[in-house]
Amino acid sequence: MTPAATTIGDLPEKEFISSVLARFAETAERDKFEDCLVIELGSDAPDRPVVVLNVDHPSYVRGKFRDLADYRFYGRWVAAATCGDVISMGVRPAGFAVDLSAPLDLEVTKVEAIYEGLREVLDDYGARLSGGNVDANALEIVGIAWGVGRHDRLIRRGGAAVGDRILVTCELGRGWAGHLMQRFGLRADIAPELAEEADRYHDRTRAPIEAILECAEAGYITSGMDLSDGPLEFCHTIAHRNGLGVVVDESALGTHPLVRRTAELLDIRPGLLALDPGYDFPYAHGYTVRSEHLDDAVAVFRRHGSAFTVLGTVVEGGGVQLARTAGDFVGLPEFWSDQTDHGDDRVQRWRDRVSAL
Repeated sequence: MTPAATTIGDLPEKEFISSVLARFAETAERDKFEDCLVIELGSDAPDRPVVVLNVDHPSYVRGKFRDLADYRFYGRWVAAATCGDVISMGVRPAGFAVDLSAPLDLEVTKVEAIYEGLREVLDDYGARLSGGNVDANALEIVGIAWGVGRHDRLIRRGGAAVGDRILVTCELGRGWAGHLMQRFGLRADIAPELAEEADRYHDRTRAPIEAILECAEAGYITSGMDLSDGPLEFCHTIAHRNGLGVVVDESALGTHPLVRRTAELLDIRPGLLALDPGYDFPYAHGYTVRSEHLDDAVAVFRRHGSAFTVLGTVVEGGGVQLARTAGDFVGLPEFWSDQTDHGDDRVQRWRDRVSAL
């Protein structure tokens, strides 16, 4: 019997990228993969300008369109998700193009609402909507964002050093807690103001761009990436890229009242609820910062009306460990949102992992 052909779904996402795409594109190799393409312009000077470009196909997280506000939100989500990777590398998005596919019977006002949402975020980031393409098919959007940065100032996935502090530009777990609230029918057991906050959470589609760019320019940041697949991917990337280890501080996780209440109802540790498989995208980024500049970074974020959570520390050795409040340590497995794995329930896979901890 002829064996069945391997499909994309047979391979985990990271393996598909490193074993298949890497044979054709050098930027897909695991040790070279960055959040964006870096396009060299010919010079070899350390401070040479380079183009940082990202192509993304963000899915619509709410699943259905109820009114024009949802179409506007879809535009905001696409712009923020696509620009988020450019920002993660310490570069301001300068231009944006969109490939819009839409059914012929879609009302023009809905298309206009999508573009209004796009422009809303792009205007905040200082990027221009340059154009793109339109096709007649199911409603889908591909975004392209680019900016120009200095080669020696780019924030890459490698570069962390022992002693660096790990920070994230969001309060981890809030989005995931809201998702679990809906999934398990917990709303009646959660304070109304917290449930309403969960409903509004994904309307936050903007990253703290000015604070990130100022810290990058000052040289405080040693490595970083977006958190679209969750904080554990970032932690394991630090460990893999640099041959180092990561210690995550449980006491820094799960402090928000919504996270704590949801964790109580699900009978799990609040800190583990904060280690979700990716639900704070596109405004969440993770960075490593030199320990001597941590206070400087705090001051920069505060000046721009933003804040971050200090997740843990880069250490010698390998792997990722959770320093629990009880004083012991437990290894944290690799786990993130896998775009090629739609057969298994993401929530159940997450619960299986945290139950083992």
